[in-house]
Amino acid sequence: MLSVINPIYYSTIGQAVGAMSPNAEIGALLFSFLFSFVLTFNGVLQPFSQLGWWRWMYRLSPYTYLIEGLLGQALGKQLINCAPVEFVTLNPPSGLSCQDYMAALHVLRWRLLLLELNFNIFYGHRWRNVGFMVAFIVFNIVATYIFTYLFRIRTGSLFPSFKRTKKN
Repeated sequence: MLSVINPIYYSTIGQAVGAMSPNAEIGALLFSFLFSFVLTFNGVLQPFSQLGWWRWMYRLSPYTYLIEGLLGQALGKQLINCAPVEFVTLNPPSGLSCQDYMAALHVLRWRLLLLELNFNIFYGHRWRNVGFMVAFIVFNIVATYIFTYLFRIRTGSLFPSFKRTKKN
């Protein structure tokens, strides 16, 4: 579902930016600038646990919900079944019990759990994330109409420098 919604999202945000831009060059620069925030604060380049006070930007980034939805659906609730050839017989070094020798592996398992918590990705949020992406799309469509009215139709623009001028 999110694979279908994502192209609709970036098309509608492009239309919203295009509606308020005076020309294609400014629109491309503005879109790149705004989209850099979407990519920077989605929790991949900088994990959620390390964002500090920027966590509010994490919640505003639509790609936060896209990535959580895609990865949560792909990796969540996966059963791991090992084939017989994947099992290894371990002989601990002399002086160590099996429990002492494998204690490091137990710590590694907890580190993997902490990795999931750092990236803030949960399987149970998959349908919630679809709803958030649809809400971002609706917001972009409404913004497109508002920006078209403000910057193209309305005379006496709020921002005269953004108003498109007619060429003779």
